[in-house]
Amino acid sequence: MPAVRRLGRPEVEYRKLTFRKELRDQTEHEDATLCSPGHPLFAALVDALDRDLTVDGIPGGVAVFTDPGTTHPYWLHLLTYDVVGEGPGGVTEVARADLVAAVEEPDGTLSLASPDVLHNLTPGPDTTGPLEALEGDTVQRVINWVRAGAQRHATAAERQQRLSQAEVRAAYLEEAFAAQRRHLEDRFSELDDKVYRGQEQYRLPRDEAARRVSELERRRKDKLDALAKLGVVRAGPVTHLGSAWVVSPARPDDPTVRAMRPDPEVEAAAMAHVLAYERAQGREPTDVSAAHDGSGFDIRSITVDPLSGQTFVRRIEVKGRSTPTGDVGLYRTEWYAAQRFRDGFWLYVVYSATGSNPRLVTVQDPASRLTGVEEVSQVTGYRVPGASIEAVASGRTD
Repeated sequence: MPAVRRLGRPEVEYRKLTFRKELRDQTEHEDATLCSPGHPLFAALVDALDRDLTVDGIPGGVAVFTDPGTTHPYWLHLLTYDVVGEGPGGVTEVARADLVAAVEEPDGTLSLASPDVLHNLTPGPDTTGPLEALEGDTVQRVINWVRAGAQRHATAAERQQRLSQAEVRAAYLEEAFAAQRRHLEDRFSELDDKVYRGQEQYRLPRDEAARRVSELERRRKDKLDALAKLGVVRAGPVTHLGSAWVVSPARPDDPTVRAMRPDPEVEAAAMAHVLAYERAQGREPTDVSAAHDGSGFDIRSITVDPLSGQTFVRRIEVKGRSTPTGDVGLYRTEWYAAQRFRDGFWLYVVYSATGSNPRLVTVQDPASRLTGVEEVSQVTGYRVPGASIEAVASGRTD
């Protein structure tokens, strides 16, 4: 494998492994191995996937998916890009690698989507007609758009981050080397004084001390030069993995499908109402819905206990309805997040969101408390009965 030749063989086994840097930085997980670009196991896995997918002819291919939230077909393009940096010894390394999902509307407009957007879609009917429209110049246009947008910003951010790291590390090195240099120079002065006074037996130790001062200065320069190269970052390759032709459900008026279909105006009104409500309750909400990170919720709301100093986090998925009651739909990522976070996950439903008197119903730990939740087979998602929401909330809005 190219990865083995480049980075060496991965270990046979790892006692503790994570792909998430924020977990690796936690004290209880500092013994974990971070599997990221540049790690032998990560590189070997990428090589294996590339080999297997190429055999099956998948890269660059197309497929059909169904989106309950759309009323018109669109293209979804999946690509990867690398940000390349200079590592120790001048070796080129992948500083960052990201997966990008680009939505192409019928008029050619492109926008970013969550990289795990396929979790919210359902494999659609077999068809080849629209797929023939995906031509090489279309793919190249999407690649250029990713280069000019996502990759350029990521490259600039990576360069700034590495320069900041280099500045901190350089300051530490300067301080450490200065302390060593003072020690060696004091030693040299002491020995040189003895030689000056005719004690020839100290000449060799003095010359050795002088050599060590020169060697220390050389090492200092080499390390600082290496740190300076951390800021040498450039855009790497952009690769088109494949595209999906995304269509609306076969039965768009099915009640279960309608529950999954968001209305942008209603959803925006619901978000504004919830953010204002959270602030009124003394919490600090942050809208994370535009992060496109597939977290499965819209708002992270924080409150700190003034006595204990303990921080409490509400992960809030917001659903808006223009009607005073009704079912709501949860995408698979949202339902999985509810199952993962349990008490830390909240479902906020704003009924009559665009009316003069919106009504907020909140449900903590919906995965455990809601009943009658139905998995929708026509689309990838879950229909939550409005009656169950009302029963759990008992009509309260606090």
